Formats: sequence, structure tokens, C-alpha cells
Amino acid sequence: MVKSKTVSESIYIYTAVFLFLHDTVTNVTTTQTALCIIPPEHVWKQIQSIRSIHDQAYPRWMSHINLIYPFTAEKNFDNIKAQLKPVVNRKTPFQIVFDLSSFDYIGQRDDQCTFHLRPKISTDAVELQKVIKNKRAFEAHLTLGQATVSKISDILDEIKARWTTTEFTVDRVYMISRENHPENLFTINNLHLILIQIQWVLIQRHHVFF
Repeated sequence: MVKSKTVSESIYIYTAVFLFLHDTVTNVTTTQTALCIIPPEHVWKQIQSIRSIHDQAYPRWMSHINLIYPFTAEKNFDNIKAQLKPVVNRKTPFQIVFDLSSFDYIGQRDDQCTFHLRPKISTDAVELQKVIKNKRAFEAHLTLGQATVSKISDILDEIKARWTTTEFTVDRVYMISRENHPENLFTINNLHLILIQIQWVLIQRHHVFF
């Protein structure tokens, strides 16, 4: 029989993760790594077709939603994964939908802006990030490109005219790195992904905690 964890034990696990991430991620970070959500490749096509034209970072990044960036050095990945698994494994997989209402942009310096996709409902992504880092000001988004504010309306109108609503399941998070890539490109290493347990829904019904 599996022994259930008490509330105090669960709180301890969450606190330990927050303290670990504070010490390992907050104090020593690098733009060479990230903790993120990566959509499955079958939904990349129309996203990447936009990014290939408009996003300066297209060659370096795959389609992604950053949860923590900058992140920690790649040498810390194994320790980070061990600390995050007890928490992330307890989350339920969720859906992300990008429809016509998802397009938005943020003004930068002068006439510049960055435009992106925001999930139609972002609550689950925000809660996932909060569980990992407890950062309140997080806004989930997938960057599509850069433009000038004076042209952004025309660009978005053109993109929306061809856009098909995209939906996918988030059931894992990734630690990615470009530290050792000869062309400075971020790569996915399946050893450094953390699964969100689909079985968690069934486990909850029986009040069993691993």
C-alpha cells in the first residue's frame, strides 16, 4: 500500500523546490539555457512559417513558451530535474489554444515592438510557472517576431487572415541549452524533459500521493 503524504510533507516539497530554484536559478543565471514549454512538432508549421519571416531568433530557438529564462547552467540540469519532478509530476496535463484572439504585441524602444501569441486561456500555464518559481508577474506567450509599431496592425491583419486555430496538450516541460552547440542553437535533450503525469487525475480520485 502506498503511504499518503501529509499536508506538511507536501508543503515541505514545494518550499524545498522554491528555495533550490532561488539559490540555483535566481542568483546564477545564463541566457544559454531555458526552462520552457515546447509545442509538439505537428503544430509547428504555421508558427514557424511566421517566425521564419519576422523573428530574428528563429534560427536559434524552436517554437517555445519560456517558463524561466535566463535559466541555470547546463551542469545543474540533473539536480534541477530531481528537484522539480515531485512538483511538476503532480500537475495535470492541460490544453493550450491559440486562436485569433491570441495575437498581441508589446511596445519596445522607439517605434519597435515584439508580437506574440498568448494562450486563449493562460491560467494553467501561469499556475505551472508559479508552482515552479512562484513568480507572480508571469505572462505566458510564444514570440512570433519583431516589427515597428507603425506597421504591426498590417502585419497582424495579414497573418490573421491565414491563421488556423491551433491547440495542443502540455504534458511536459523542457530544459534546453545552447551552451555546447557549435552553431549556438538551442537543442532539446529528452534526458532533460520533465513529464506531467497523466495518471495524476486518476490518482487524485483515490487520494493517493506518491
